[in-house]
Amino acid sequence: MKPKQMTPLKLRVGQFNLCNLNKAHTPFYNFAHGYTDEQVHAKVEWTANQLRRMNASIVGFEEVFHEEPLHQAAELAGYDMAKTTLLCPGTDGTQPCVGLLSVYPIVEWCSITDFPSECIFDLSAEQDDDQLELPMKTFQKPVLRAVIQLPVDRTITVFVAHMKSKRPLVRWRDRFDLKQTAIGGALSLIIRAAEAAALRCLLIDETRGRPSPCVRGGNPQSRSKHRQTLEVKTAAPARRSRSRSASSARSDISGVDADEAIRTTILIGDLNDTAHSVSTEIMSGTHPWKKKSYDERKMTYHSLLSSTNDVQIRASDKDVTYTHIHNGRYDVLDHILVSNDLVRANPNHIGYVQYLQHFNDHLIDATLMEDDDNDDLPLKLAPADSYAPDIALHALHALDLHDPAASSSPPSSGPTTPSSSSRKAGHKPSPLPVPRESDHGQVMAILKIYPPGWNSEAERQKMIQMGYQSPTEIEVPNIM
Repeated sequence: MKPKQMTPLKLRVGQFNLCNLNKAHTPFYNFAHGYTDEQVHAKVEWTANQLRRMNASIVGFEEVFHEEPLHQAAELAGYDMAKTTLLCPGTDGTQPCVGLLSVYPIVEWCSITDFPSECIFDLSAEQDDDQLELPMKTFQKPVLRAVIQLPVDRTITVFVAHMKSKRPLVRWRDRFDLKQTAIGGALSLIIRAAEAAALRCLLIDETRGRPSPCVRGGNPQSRSKHRQTLEVKTAAPARRSRSRSASSARSDISGVDADEAIRTTILIGDLNDTAHSVSTEIMSGTHPWKKKSYDERKMTYHSLLSSTNDVQIRASDKDVTYTHIHNGRYDVLDHILVSNDLVRANPNHIGYVQYLQHFNDHLIDATLMEDDDNDDLPLKLAPADSYAPDIALHALHALDLHDPAASSSPPSSGPTTPSSSSRKAGHKPSPLPVPRESDHGQVMAILKIYPPGWNSEAERQKMIQMGYQSPTEIEVPNIM
């Protein structure tokens, strides 16, 4: 038996949107022939290089169409795939899914499609009218949950999620209609908010030690079997009482012992909005109002998740973080959120966020580019058909013109690669598969995890030795 690690673990956790990683010659979206072998090879090489730079022990992925090229990229990056677990449930090449890589043992996992049974969106909740529910019961992209055994004799639960994008839901014929675009944007927001609330319910149960049903040692290879055995089924909701007394609210608080240890939970994902947007804060929860009762504040902190990006910003002199550029806006859409026992301000923390790194040097601001930027280059590198960085492709992807998910009748697929002559002639390229790079930046967080027996008091004493005069000067949540 391998001896347990009795020193703190530096856990490197990564987030990686792969931007439509699929096998060659596999149709997807409106691309009847899919990628060529050369395109897949270039994309696998670039992905492997990014994984090598991140050098993370646990990585969450989005937009995985098929597991095979991701397995190749991980192996090319240097992972020992005989000892590394790669989960990509539902990846048959027809739709984007989430995935998870871990060099540590995954003791159980499941893919969650249905919303929790209590996640009911009643539009008449504050009125006396008949119950009117939003017909939203499932995640558009199933959420992956995995319990991972760390070498410091601790387990952590990792969720990988991909929320609905901000792209308006409009028919192709209405894509230039400003009113329909506004309505479509609202629909996308409603879907993202509903998914965020459902995920929040799962996260609250997880941090409280009441996780959703999970399959131990599940088999992700067969999608049909996966859907039969791993979905969390939603029971038919009963009619709920519209009014809740203060005593029932207090019983909810007292139903869980806030003094119990938090179940360490990490949410990795492309959440498609910023850290303090409404939808992201629905997922993470918000800090309690200081005038709430002690029990209410303590319970809120018990299930609160914190953004590692916020931790990095507060520790740095300047905020230069971004993982996505669209229409000249630089935003952080890719997140790693951690439960409150990994927050240094919590006096009972069992670890903390040390550092966050963004890998975004491949992102291009298409609003600053011009059509002739690839002309008059001093170094003649690989031609466009060998997948050299191409401004037209980046601009095309930034404008989301290639994505048929936002339309009901997309145009037919154009050529695999635009010709230089067509660009110089002023013709816009036809919708194309994305370039080898992802349109998102990658994120890697270093978390320091203590083994059992390393209590927070030892860390507090260490901080005192580093310059703090007394424990009272160390920031703690205002829950007293």
